[in-house]
Amino acid sequence: MATHDDKATPGDDDAAARRKRDKAPRRPRQDSHDETEPLSLAPAYLHKVLELIEAHPEYEHTTASMARYASISQRALQYRFKRHLETTPKAHLRTVRLERVRTDLLAASPGEVTADRIAQRWGFRHYGHFSTMYSQRFNERPAQALYRPPRPNGQVVASAAESGTPIPRQRQSVADTPESAGATPPPHAPSTEAPDGEQ
Repeated sequence: MATHDDKATPGDDDAAARRKRDKAPRRPRQDSHDETEPLSLAPAYLHKVLELIEAHPEYEHTTASMARYASISQRALQYRFKRHLETTPKAHLRTVRLERVRTDLLAASPGEVTADRIAQRWGFRHYGHFSTMYSQRFNERPAQALYRPPRPNGQVVASAAESGTPIPRQRQSVADTPESAGATPPPHAPSTEAPDGEQ
């Protein structure tokens, strides 16, 4: 005659099933939300932030101030940058600033301005940190771009990190940058916070 101990209860079956399930190898979950989407499908608020950065990269934007400017949360803004640009708001801002510095370095005359001064115009407060980031991106020091001799046709030689095609010399002077012209933030620009240009 079977005793009470010989009878299996539903609880025992559930516990055994859980142990078996926990031991089984798990497949990585495919999350469609992690897939990159083209910028053309991005919401209007992301384009609004991108336009702000392009217009005034020299301002002390932070992720929080850019999110307030677009009337969204910081998390939503970071998600959209990751999904559509595969970067972060601060990293994108830093990239735009580095590109502006390079444009001015290639257009400037060494005796008229220094690389440090140009870097500060575009929001980089610590030259050593800026110089490291610039070198990593363009495979040369800022001073090398500033002192690169122009070709007779008015072009400059591309750096080792760039293509072999000469880069046209820009006619705009560094004196035409927003900061030197005494530009003031637009009415809808985000409020400034702790400097983050070099982070």
